[in-house]
Amino acid sequence: MITWPSRQSANQLLLFEAEARLSGICAMYPTCRRCCIPRAADPNRRARRPGTPYGLCLSSKYMTTTLKRPLISANRAWPCEASSRAQRPVLTRGFVAEHGWLRIVVVACLIAASRAGADHGVTEGGSPERPNVVWIVLDACRAKNLSCYGYERPTSPHIDRLAERGAVFLNHFAQGNQTRLSVPSYMTGLYFPTYSLSGGRWREMWRVPGGNERLIPTIMRENGYRTGIFSAHAWLGNVESRLYRDFGTCCFRDDTLSVLVTSVLDWVTEERNRPFFAYVHAMETHFPHRLESPYERWVRDLPVRAWHVSGYIAPGQEVTEVDRAIFEGLHDGSILMSDAAVGALATGLESHALLDNTVFVIMSDHGDALAEDGKTLGHKDPYVQDEVIRVPLILAGPGVCGGARVGELTENVDVVPTLVELLGLDTDAAFDGGSLVPLLGGTGAWRPKRYTLTRQFGEGRDTMPVFVLRDFEHKYVYHARMHEEQLWRVPDTVADRVACTGPRCGDIMATVRGWVEAVLLPKWEAHSALPYEPQGPFIEYIGNAIDGITPKGAVVSKGEQSWTDNRWTLMGDASISALISSGWQEDAPAVSFALDVPNGTYDVKLEMHTGIRDGHPASAILFRAEDDAKPKVVKPPQEAFDGLKAAGEYAYRSASLGRYTVCDGRFDVTLDEAGDGHWAVIRAFKFMPVDQTERSMTDEEQDEQTARIEALGYLD
Repeated sequence: MITWPSRQSANQLLLFEAEARLSGICAMYPTCRRCCIPRAADPNRRARRPGTPYGLCLSSKYMTTTLKRPLISANRAWPCEASSRAQRPVLTRGFVAEHGWLRIVVVACLIAASRAGADHGVTEGGSPERPNVVWIVLDACRAKNLSCYGYERPTSPHIDRLAERGAVFLNHFAQGNQTRLSVPSYMTGLYFPTYSLSGGRWREMWRVPGGNERLIPTIMRENGYRTGIFSAHAWLGNVESRLYRDFGTCCFRDDTLSVLVTSVLDWVTEERNRPFFAYVHAMETHFPHRLESPYERWVRDLPVRAWHVSGYIAPGQEVTEVDRAIFEGLHDGSILMSDAAVGALATGLESHALLDNTVFVIMSDHGDALAEDGKTLGHKDPYVQDEVIRVPLILAGPGVCGGARVGELTENVDVVPTLVELLGLDTDAAFDGGSLVPLLGGTGAWRPKRYTLTRQFGEGRDTMPVFVLRDFEHKYVYHARMHEEQLWRVPDTVADRVACTGPRCGDIMATVRGWVEAVLLPKWEAHSALPYEPQGPFIEYIGNAIDGITPKGAVVSKGEQSWTDNRWTLMGDASISALISSGWQEDAPAVSFALDVPNGTYDVKLEMHTGIRDGHPASAILFRAEDDAKPKVVKPPQEAFDGLKAAGEYAYRSASLGRYTVCDGRFDVTLDEAGDGHWAVIRAFKFMPVDQTERSMTDEEQDEQTARIEALGYLD
């Protein structure tokens, strides 16, 4: 961790650091851009420009922003030195004594730094502030497609420059193959955190966090940081998200990272007497990929179609080599577009004299498959190939060794404990991840991971996980509830999956399964034993009740439908499914089912398909619930229907059902077609406790969020 010196010792440490710089061996911080250039033999180290004093920059701006920076404790290892302590030069005041003219320069620079301290991250008491933190998540970004990871295309020049003065983690893995599994995990450093985004079921939204679970904005705020979230993702951009509410400043923009960067720069300069923590969640690298010049450079001469942009392969559609090249070119262009915004952010921070005292975290919540096998695209429920779960992590800034390339197995859950140690934060939080500071050249021993853990999305986020464990040789997938397991050889790629078979593989699976049962299952059981309490709105999807629908045989699965068989069809992925009948040409029976809902009084809404499809309007439903005397016809609001009809589009919109009181832990429902030439398409019920309206989105906000999530491909 960084040691924050007392006022009495500050001047001595500053002089010590100044002497170290003059001797040319201090590698704590990025070397001066004015004096130093890369050595040809080793691009990760720096050498002086001809004609400049070794290790000394006469730029007053550089001296004032570096000599007063937070210091590494003098009794710890130098962060960027690989040699043993015995081989390192010993610094003494004699060096300066032997170079009196240099001492005069040092004293002058120290005086200038003291006077400029207020503008360069120094408190009024004279002690350096803790570093600021900018944490950028490039949603669905693949590690292998960043040029700092060895990719052949120059997709990330600005991120590469940060990587040169920081650390790149080469074997880094996400804890979920989808956003709603991954984000709560890396925001707490836990494998099994309580859910903290919006759009969850009540068993996810109402779970009470454990006593030592802390979100990183809470930890930062308790240590004197200003906290701000700048999100382009709807699940992290509204009051129904506990994570969103936990930040001091909340900014949601359904826009590009460059627009978010403008908001970040405006915010960081509002108050200069406290360090800041800015979390930025960008969506360019997630489908749909909408690129403008010059970022479409790798698909400019290719026949890009709407399905390439949206990331949807229709059933039976052939995917050619050209299609695969388009998918990769779109992903690469989105990285280049995001990278330009990262560069603008770094430039903006530098213009405000904040860059040198800011720790950068650049990573992703998961990756993406790009149809390398002609069919696997995106990060849907079963996709756990390396392109989906291996993600980038770049750390740069004070206390981070420049030019480091770390080959150890690391995980997203390691980021929060790393920040806690690197910044010297005080917290009682417990973590499953470990601090990466030892891998950055710091003190302490790094404990190599036996496996990395990723959760595959299954029935839900609060049900028994599908465990995906990986080391350097194998990937093990264990569906604990179903007692099913698979073993794949590493690397496990979309284009080349190799199943491991034979007696030795059986022994390997038994070993990993034993580790899961001994280490992970107790953690899961402790999580699943946490209590519930009402914490705002929740959503229950039709698919979660499908097993209890009566009459039996009234519903068929996707692929079995004919649209004229007088039956309902359940379509969608996992539990996020829609119940559909083409009521204008078939007569499906009324169906009844019960949703698992806690006792209470709720305003209830129904999510329905809205618009014109195949020349017929959607949707019209006959609905009856609980003690309703008779069914009522439910249709989307007319204004929503008219707007979509005029645009020739269709989407899901919410229709109010009324207020209901649940007394027996179940919400009983009967649905039927309303006829009148309409489709009947419903997907979910939203329950809003009447006594917690302050945590609920408005109807307009809910519809806007649904449209954004649909555009990302989550609600196909």
